[in-house]
Amino acid sequence: MNTLSLRYALEVNRTRSITKAAQNLYMGQPNLSRAIRDLEKDLGIVIFERTTKGVTPTEKGRIFLERAASILAQLDDLEALYRSDNADSIYLNVALPRVTYASFAFTRFLNTLHPAHEMSIHFKEEAPMNAVQDVVRGDMDFAVIRYQEPYFGFFLNLMEEWNLDYEPLFSFQQLALVSRSHPLAGRTQICAQDLMPYIEVVHGDYQVPALTLAEFPTSLSPTASHNQKIYVYDRGSQFEVLRQVTGSYMWVSPMPQETLDEYQMITLPCQDFDTTSCDAIIYSKNKKLSDWSKRCIAFMKNYVKSLR
Repeated sequence: MNTLSLRYALEVNRTRSITKAAQNLYMGQPNLSRAIRDLEKDLGIVIFERTTKGVTPTEKGRIFLERAASILAQLDDLEALYRSDNADSIYLNVALPRVTYASFAFTRFLNTLHPAHEMSIHFKEEAPMNAVQDVVRGDMDFAVIRYQEPYFGFFLNLMEEWNLDYEPLFSFQQLALVSRSHPLAGRTQICAQDLMPYIEVVHGDYQVPALTLAEFPTSLSPTASHNQKIYVYDRGSQFEVLRQVTGSYMWVSPMPQETLDEYQMITLPCQDFDTTSCDAIIYSKNKKLSDWSKRCIAFMKNYVKSLR
């Protein structure tokens, strides 16, 4: 028996489904079922009763799961305690969306760290739901995810479902990002109709948390319904496409001027796109934020003020 087995059992208990738990843990259902059976064999008890509607803990299983949750919480607290007490060591795991300002702020925070510190930092750019899973599993200390203001209720339901807490980071209206050679580059403002003849660049794996597929296409931009799209899957590719493909554009949050200058881009406000988008910092209620996480969050919040 190891701590990973305990986390598997707790996830099965939380979802009451082997299938759902396997999806959340990014593992095959047969492998998870085998892991639970091996754990039950090691303990000499049946943890879960299998039914056509899912799984439920037995009486002995319920007691075991309560103690397992307590043990893991104590281990997480112990790890956080000794990491935070060691002022010469920096441990930080962060998931950010493919958003330039967020990456820009995070790297500037890293530049404030003393080079003599022992350092172990994991930085991922993730689609929203993947970032949520990273935080839930404990792989990431915190993440930034985006939602649109009309869907704040969906966002709150997501936070409650996964036992997450959040802090607002940035609220804004999205802008059209185009190259300085774009036919519309001379305009100070545009409308959605102006962009219809051009190609929209979209992150192919982006989905707003808690929206159904039916709601998804019309919620992101006023030009989401037109059929000229290029899907990209990393932030570097988006700039190359925007520079090289004539007439291409992308909806973005406000961007650092240094980045716009580097890639020869401009942003244009859209007069009929007034939906407010919101970026929020999320973290688990079950795991205390480290001092380094708190410092990083404070730095990012302060940086955002320069974009307003």
